[in-house]
Amino acid sequence: MSLISGVGLQKFSYIGSDVALSPYNAYWRETKKVFIVHLLNSNRVQLYRPIREEEVSKTIEKISNASVDSKPINLSEAMIRLTSTIICRNVFLAGRDKSSVAIVRVMTFLMNPRSMKRAQEEVRNLIGKKGFADENDIQSLFYLKAVVKETFRLQPVVPLLIPQETIRKSNIGNYEIPAKTLVYVSAWAIGRDPEVWENPESFCPERFLVVELGLANLLHKFDWDMPDGIIKEDWDLDVNPGLTMFQKNDLC
Repeated sequence: MSLISGVGLQKFSYIGSDVALSPYNAYWRETKKVFIVHLLNSNRVQLYRPIREEEVSKTIEKISNASVDSKPINLSEAMIRLTSTIICRNVFLAGRDKSSVAIVRVMTFLMNPRSMKRAQEEVRNLIGKKGFADENDIQSLFYLKAVVKETFRLQPVVPLLIPQETIRKSNIGNYEIPAKTLVYVSAWAIGRDPEVWENPESFCPERFLVVELGLANLLHKFDWDMPDGIIKEDWDLDVNPGLTMFQKNDLC
């Protein structure tokens, strides 16, 4: 797959010179390497942590001051301001809209009283009297993370992913895909596919807790090891084709 080379995208990406819209070639590989190694490595991300926490704290303070006077809060505006400030101090401009839209959408879905109550109880029980949730706390907010995943399933920030272009002719199932074919992936349709999701139109963060809950208890209750005479390289990870690809052989 390669990114498409339409006139509009060429202008938008400065003739395909950015990491997101550059065609697949040596330039793209080198640009991606620089982007990941020098901008998105763990040390660099942690370096900007004080900036993120400082700006979030300022925003929370502003909302708190406005709430004293019972003024309505324009959360969309506040989140755009927050993410713009953080990203401008963190170099990137492209992520501003996505971050602010994500926060607003999650808060919109949390207007469901049951989900709001459970999310707030989780946060408040963890934070206690500390007064501010830092980035270390986020790892323990399992229900909140499930809420974010469920929001993105129902309303992805980017519903239609960046178009791709096939590099060579290929066959998928009974279909022959010529080279230079444009491929569009709808994240919105994938997230609402009734063959994949139970009650796909319902907002149910709990669906994402099942895996973590099951794994946590399996690991807590039992010691696990491979059967006698079996080594790691013997495991068969082949899958059956389908929308949900189950392993061909049972794990036992």
